[in-house]
Amino acid sequence: MVAAHRKYAAAGGGFPPAVKVVVVGYALTSKKIKSFLQPKFERLARNKGIRFVAIDQSRPLSDQGPFDIVLHKLSGKEWRRVLEVVSSFISLFILNRGNGFDMLKRQIRLLRQLQTAGMIGHPFCLEFLLTRDNCTAEICFFDPLDALLENGVILIWPGEFLRSSSHHCFNFFLKDYRNAHPEVTVLDPPDAIQQVHNRQSMLQDVADLNLSDPYGKVGVPKQLVIKKDPSAIPGAVNKAGLRLPIVAKPLVAKSHELSLAYDEVSLQNLEPPLVLQEFINHGGVLFKVYIVGEAIKVVRRFSLPDVSKRELSKNAGVYRFPRVSCAAASADEADLDPCVAELPPRPLLERLARELRRRLGLRLFNLDIIREHGTQDHYYVIDINYFPGYGKLPEYEHIFTDFLLSLGQSK
Repeated sequence: MVAAHRKYAAAGGGFPPAVKVVVVGYALTSKKIKSFLQPKFERLARNKGIRFVAIDQSRPLSDQGPFDIVLHKLSGKEWRRVLEVVSSFISLFILNRGNGFDMLKRQIRLLRQLQTAGMIGHPFCLEFLLTRDNCTAEICFFDPLDALLENGVILIWPGEFLRSSSHHCFNFFLKDYRNAHPEVTVLDPPDAIQQVHNRQSMLQDVADLNLSDPYGKVGVPKQLVIKKDPSAIPGAVNKAGLRLPIVAKPLVAKSHELSLAYDEVSLQNLEPPLVLQEFINHGGVLFKVYIVGEAIKVVRRFSLPDVSKRELSKNAGVYRFPRVSCAAASADEADLDPCVAELPPRPLLERLARELRRRLGLRLFNLDIIREHGTQDHYYVIDINYFPGYGKLPEYEHIFTDFLLSLGQSK
């Protein structure tokens, strides 16, 4: 190494510039760490000048780092715990961008109503502070947070009061951190991730895109959201014009479980809240399109088999499946009908990925795509997953390290 430095200096270039180390702070579940930060991946990243640092979720993010990139995917019970109260009173701020004092008063009345109804566990006091652009109020800690979020109240925490790993807390933590540190790339924005966590909104951008070009058409299955009352499902399905069989999925995309209902009577056995989708015969194969920034990788997976009219007439009931595809059941090496196995055209996928990156505001996601059986060019997106299981993707180490380096070097 010293000889190389001397040779470089003798050529008139001085010492070679130091290689920039890209520091990636990560906040992931233990399961995600095991599947994603595999030894081979970490070794390759280290050799390329990428260093992974675990984020301490009990400390303000601004006290850690510095980071070039913050990578996060947190879910499960640890993100649903109630925020810990570190003192009797804690400062929160209600931010009203341009709405003024009247809106602030209406939000305060809402807080009082929630307290009266027993939805706020702690009494609160108010001190009004008016600024030129925003109204703020100092109030004590309250719970549950969801009641406020659903009513459009935006909460901003001072960093020193963040003392728990609540999902909502971390989301606002990131928003505050992003404002204070615009030089740090956050993968991905929490509000963008929330859109694909809800299956009611997940596919809306695909439907709005209504992509059609010489390479094919991309749409979404006809679907219906059911939030309560299972007995009303058959009537709602008839009214919406959905045809059997019907796929039922949890409304919140935290589970890959699904059910397939063969008859109307059995629809009453489903458990809302859920999304119902028309089942589309697709040859028993789906295409998982992994997107990492501008990179695209497609793999085949076995899926639910086609349902014939005869089979539909002979079967009844609801059949439950752990997921629509299985990573272990790769269809890439299987002997399949070429019409079923042929991958979607690359130009079509590139255009779809480019449009969805822009519309969703995400850079790490995958699409579950099926081709309608009997057609050559009619595709449906049936699911979108944020930060999917890249560890199952062949050669993901090179794709992901190249992506992280491109982000780090663009600063």
